[in-house]
Amino acid sequence: MPPHLTADEKHTRFKRLKSYLAVTAAKGCILGNQLCKSAGYESLQQGYGVFAQEVQQHVPGYRPKSVTVDGWEATHQAWTALFPGIIWIL
Repeated sequence: MPPHLTADEKHTRFKRLKSYLAVTAAKGCILGNQLCKSAGYESLQQGYGVFAQEVQQHVPGYRPKSVTVDGWEATHQAWTALFPGIIWIL
């Protein structure tokens, strides 16, 4: 697994409701994506948490070194909660 990731939310609609797709990628490959009900901290933590859980099943002990994100505070909080000590790159 790559040590440096990129994460962002795609604003979309699912069954006519505004939704957010939490996407994790690296090296030109989508590593995880999960539909979220909101762009708030708890929803994004659950969404990106699916990636965190799945990667642990395949690579136990995996800890990314950095994640490139935008300035959205809820995204920062979610990644910090899932991977304490991770470095943010804006």
